[in-house]
Amino acid sequence: MDGIAVDKAALFEALGQDYTTEEFDELCFDFGIELDEDTSSNDRPVVNGKQEPAQLKIEIPANRYVMLCFEGISLMLNIFRGKQDAPQYVVYAGFPRRRTIRTPHGTSGG
Repeated sequence: MDGIAVDKAALFEALGQDYTTEEFDELCFDFGIELDEDTSSNDRPVVNGKQEPAQLKIEIPANRYVMLCFEGISLMLNIFRGKQDAPQYVVYAGFPRRRTIRTPHGTSGG
């Protein structure tokens, strides 16, 4: 499993709901990912006079690589919760192959 840390407040805003640690852990479990750590209760470093925001450290299975970013996690959890429709992907056929037209010698092109 790979891990990713996301800003807790930003993720909850993207999900449109605040969760307790236990509620979010249950959501993750139901979806098949694992909440590894919630840094809300930890001492967070101060950078440029501001305390770092609380983070959620989430373990993502190797076969869910689309969730290795903030946008992927929020999208997939919103789809799972029924708050957003799944994206519709369209496969287009490639450009037609180029054709080479050969004419007999002596044929004028113009």
